[in-house]
Amino acid sequence: MIVERFSGLLLEEGEVLLLDVAADEVGSRSGDGEVEITPGRFRVGSRNVFFDPEDWTYPIVRIALEDLRVREDDRHSALRDESNWSTPGKWGMELWLSHVEFNGENALRINAKRYLELKRMGLSHPYVLVNGVTEFVFEPRFGQGRLVRNLVFHLLELANMKSPGTTEFLRRRMRDKKVEELIRAFEQSFAFDIAFLELGVDEALPRIEMPITVIHPLCSVFGRLWVTDQNLYFMPIHRQRFAVERKPLNLVDSVQLSFYGKEDRALEISFSSISSMPAATYAFESSTARDAALFAIESIIPVGTSQTAAGVHQATQAWMARKISNFDYLMELNRSAGRSFNDFSQYPVFPWVIADYESTHLDLNNAESFRDLSKPIAALNEKRLRICLERFSDMGSSDIQPRFLFGTHYSTAAYVIFFLVRCVPDAALKLQSGTFDSDRLFISIAETWTSANTHTSDVKELIPEFFACYEGDLPPEAIITSESGSFVPGDFLLNLQEVDFGVRQDGRWVRDVELPRWASSAEDFIKKNRYALESDFVSENLHKWIDLVFGFRSRSLRDNNLFYTDAVDLQSLESSVDLDLDRLFLEFGRSPRQLFSSPHPARAPRAYTKGPTSIFSEQPPTLPGESLLGLVRCLEFEESFIVTGCALGGPLIAITSELGSLRVYGPLPKLSRAREIQVCSSALRCVRFITLDIVACAGDEGRLYVVDAMNGRVIHIHAAAHPGPITFLDTDMSLSSQGRSLLITGGADAVRGWVVSGESSIRLAYDLDPEGKLISLSASIDSHLARVACLRDDGSLLVWLLPQGGIVDAPMTDPLQISCPCAPVSLHGSQQLLAWTSNTRLVFLSSLQVTMFEVFEVPEPSIEGQPSVFEVNCGSSITTCGAYFFVGFSNGIVRVMSSTGEEICSSSLETGAEDDKVSALFTDERHVIAVTTQKLRVFRLRAKSDSDLCAYMTPRELG
Repeated sequence: MIVERFSGLLLEEGEVLLLDVAADEVGSRSGDGEVEITPGRFRVGSRNVFFDPEDWTYPIVRIALEDLRVREDDRHSALRDESNWSTPGKWGMELWLSHVEFNGENALRINAKRYLELKRMGLSHPYVLVNGVTEFVFEPRFGQGRLVRNLVFHLLELANMKSPGTTEFLRRRMRDKKVEELIRAFEQSFAFDIAFLELGVDEALPRIEMPITVIHPLCSVFGRLWVTDQNLYFMPIHRQRFAVERKPLNLVDSVQLSFYGKEDRALEISFSSISSMPAATYAFESSTARDAALFAIESIIPVGTSQTAAGVHQATQAWMARKISNFDYLMELNRSAGRSFNDFSQYPVFPWVIADYESTHLDLNNAESFRDLSKPIAALNEKRLRICLERFSDMGSSDIQPRFLFGTHYSTAAYVIFFLVRCVPDAALKLQSGTFDSDRLFISIAETWTSANTHTSDVKELIPEFFACYEGDLPPEAIITSESGSFVPGDFLLNLQEVDFGVRQDGRWVRDVELPRWASSAEDFIKKNRYALESDFVSENLHKWIDLVFGFRSRSLRDNNLFYTDAVDLQSLESSVDLDLDRLFLEFGRSPRQLFSSPHPARAPRAYTKGPTSIFSEQPPTLPGESLLGLVRCLEFEESFIVTGCALGGPLIAITSELGSLRVYGPLPKLSRAREIQVCSSALRCVRFITLDIVACAGDEGRLYVVDAMNGRVIHIHAAAHPGPITFLDTDMSLSSQGRSLLITGGADAVRGWVVSGESSIRLAYDLDPEGKLISLSASIDSHLARVACLRDDGSLLVWLLPQGGIVDAPMTDPLQISCPCAPVSLHGSQQLLAWTSNTRLVFLSSLQVTMFEVFEVPEPSIEGQPSVFEVNCGSSITTCGAYFFVGFSNGIVRVMSSTGEEICSSSLETGAEDDKVSALFTDERHVIAVTTQKLRVFRLRAKSDSDLCAYMTPRELG
């Protein structure tokens, strides 16, 4: 993965990056005369030139194109026609395309009167202005010098363009128009470079090709779109190879039409949630071009748009019946209304729900603790509303200046950056001209609520991050997940990057956000805020706020809900040269697309829904089977393919067979792609993922194989891992980020631990003697210890503790007699151990010291017309929503149990064969994968979204 410190956030607002080439800076800025060559990248924007050294101890240099005097060395005056260049402007930088002895004629020599230093050491800091004449010499590599100088010359001419008799604003507008024409001409001058693409063997030529702009938070990238029969390709105009994007069409989940600027001309494409691929937002030159691209995509994969009335109605009915949470419903409404995490000017909007930020204890049983959801945020304060109404009465109406109640919107790019400044400080620097305005930064929850409730120029609502408690709550494109690569609730309130935001005038340093006294931490604040969102009070009143934002009361003067961009008459303003209408909406925000034309129905009272009657219930909810497990995919294997082992690794599933082949399916949940790898000629018996794309497998030959699942090749074979067949294999991917993994293998002769480093190094670390025949093996591994649990044929359970040093003298425990015979053991973390016995008994050990354990009966599953007693074959667990254990039976039933032995629900796999037993069960945070000898089924876990969040939170978790 290529990590860069340069991003579009370092460009000026509205600036386009036109060229990005490898280059060397030749010479020294220190003035000591020593010649130094610094490799890096030379970038040309529509308003600046940049040099980004590879050595991050040097800063990025940004030099403005404005105020330049251009002079060419007389020896090269024939290189261009002087009549094409305007009269030089005020002196600021001199540029020669002259011969430089140590570089040749490919060099650019630049004398800058001033320049900016950015991102020294890769850190975000206020821009450093360096005054005084400084000489730079840049030499583009790979013969790119002529292309660079021609582009720079054209931009310098436009930067020095004079228009006597016009205002500075109009001069800039005329210059920007000329720059747009240059960009269009530059874009049309190059073809889509096929060498940058990853075209498949059977991939057809593009069905459509057109110029587009990819939208990112507070910046955009101009380039060209290709749509083939398999992929979407985007090549940026600056042609940097690493920036070329490929989006597989078979991963497209849905598309969404949206505005960009003043026009409805954008398209957001979302991908399968399990692929972890962020949504892509494309702005087209017109709605006609957008519709043509959409038609091309839908002719290949009929996904349809997500804004259909039927889709919104379905979500509304589910919310009314309490089948989805308030959070999930608001996310769905935002998406259907065209809100996007990629576009800060129309970011998803959530309401303030709590009004008490001063108390030491948050009382959610008191209605006074909540905000009035029947009024717009701007109308909560009567005094402020009265001032705005009086101003509205005094306004004169015209085509250019409409009448409005509130000049600023409740959702703008500036407000989003205000909340997320600790995640994307470069966005704040861009917005505030390279400085941190400490007194205007987000410093306190209570102060922000007070300001939004009193000031006439501050009516901001909240964003989803204030309520996101789980990693799956936010999409991959959300800043707090895409920037950090991980998700912890409330991290955006903490200054984890240790940015120096400065000191306010009142003497307070801007560090972490100051929390209400009733919150013990940022994570605790988010949990309580989410709990308030899911409370009965908000559930009973949320439909009123939906009417104001997404419904019939939006853009309404009668409801005191009219904002400036709502009142603008675009047709009247189209002819005005004094307004940049796109910039108007990008800066001032816009109301979401109206979804409802009549009052939104209220949510059903809790008393009339299934589930706990008290929001403080400490008992786990009793859920109907269809609400916890939903079948989303079923793969049926051919008769010759007999499953012997299965493993889950991120979005991929690996399966071994008696024929020595390995199949890899993915991504979850659709499993639309498959790869088959012939590993050996004898039967494989077990498989596990080492990393997200590397698997280990073993079988009858006693060999250990390491396979690259993505590229379909065996990358290492350990020929003598065991003298006999290997029947058990377990590992844990927790160490893969450290470049090594620990594998535990088991056979009739021994239990062995292997350290895998990289792709080709495997060494024996542990050699254990179980002193008996193994019938099951499971391992739990962390950075310090590996715990291995073995079931022997005499029904005894043995637990080994394996330290990092590789020295093991004796088992951690004496053998524990459970029952004979036993089915597989399942070990989860350091505190949970499950063993299954043939008489359907389950053993749950709450500690590996085996000082406490519980034994309880698993209810015997029955299917009409079949025997009522079946053996337990396998099990797994998930703890994200409580201690749930999934038990697989030999008749194809999956039963969901609590740690107390209570049955939560069950689901029949309907195998259609008595011997098609559940041979493997795997769980992650979202899915249960059940494997039989004939089929593989993927169930979606819907417990979190199909019941109120509060049903899964105990009072202890809420603090």
